[in-house]
Amino acid sequence: MMRSMKRLSLLAALAAVALSATACPGGGGDDDDDDDDDAATTPGITDVCQIVWASPDAAIPAVFDFFLIDAPKSAWIGGTLDYNVNSPIGVLYNEKSLPSKGNPNPIAASAAITTAGNFTITLGNGTATGGTVTFSDAPGQMFYDLHPVSGQITGLVGTGGSATFDGEWSDPDPNATLVNGTGLAYITYLDSSLTLGINDQSYAVCYSSATAATVEARSAQTLERVLRQSLRQ
Repeated sequence: MMRSMKRLSLLAALAAVALSATACPGGGGDDDDDDDDDAATTPGITDVCQIVWASPDAAIPAVFDFFLIDAPKSAWIGGTLDYNVNSPIGVLYNEKSLPSKGNPNPIAASAAITTAGNFTITLGNGTATGGTVTFSDAPGQMFYDLHPVSGQITGLVGTGGSATFDGEWSDPDPNATLVNGTGLAYITYLDSSLTLGINDQSYAVCYSSATAATVEARSAQTLERVLRQSLRQ
């Protein structure tokens, strides 16, 4: 029991850094690398990417549940990859409201994180816009309670994580139409069985950490684009 608590405390400390720090492809590398520094801080230059599976909450209008994989661009390579405390991470957001003028970055009611296990990804042209991307994750992930703001991790709250995605990287321009992928994510969370990505509401998209520094901020941008897209349909 003591070993489990120590492990969770370590994960909590590391995840708080992962969720609040600006995502940079080079980690905290050589300060003399001016090109990498410029890429990570210049708006419009994407340096972090996500695959997202979203579904409207069945009981609450304009509220979504969604699962995402978030990692710096440099981590998106073909093959079998491992979830990690820093990146790539898998985050489930439960009951997150769509952004509005009064609340541009709404906080989810609750969240969960998986930082262990692996998944397989195939890329047609890296993370270039329009490049194909397929993703497959077998079941068996463990999800721990994640505070959406502080990043603190506590007890086990979910299992599953089986997910597939087949699509392409959408245009990162926030005014561009997201390209729907196919595939679903299945997670058991707080004794509820969630199926995410219904009606092809799954997407792959990259961001500039200069304008969306946290996982929470990037997820809010994606949901705002999902809302605008649904209103146009």
